[in-house]
Amino acid sequence: MSTLVIRARRWLTARHLAQLGILAQMLAGFRTVGEYFRLQWEGGAIPAIVGPLLLGAMLAIAGALVSVVLQVFGRDRLAISTTIVTIAGLIAYKLIALPTLG
Repeated sequence: MSTLVIRARRWLTARHLAQLGILAQMLAGFRTVGEYFRLQWEGGAIPAIVGPLLLGAMLAIAGALVSVVLQVFGRDRLAISTTIVTIAGLIAYKLIALPTLG
C-alpha cells in the first residue's frame, strides 16, 4: 500500500470522524440561515414558505451543540451517532415541511 493510504487509515479515528460530523452540522446550520436571509431579502418570498427554514437551522445547530458536548467529554462514537441522527432528521424535516424548496 502507498504511504498516503496508510496515513489516511491512521488518521481516520472516531475522534476525527466526530470532528468532521460536527463540522458538517455547523455548515448545514449556517447554510440554512443564509438561505433564509437570501429568500427573505430577495423580495418575492412568502413568510409561510421561508419560516420553517429557521426551525431547520435550529435543529442543525442544536445537534451540533450536543455533538460538541459529547465530543468534549470523550464520547466520540456517541457524537458520531448524534451527527447521523441529526442529518437524517434534517433530511426528513426538509421532505416533510419544505417540499416546495426542492
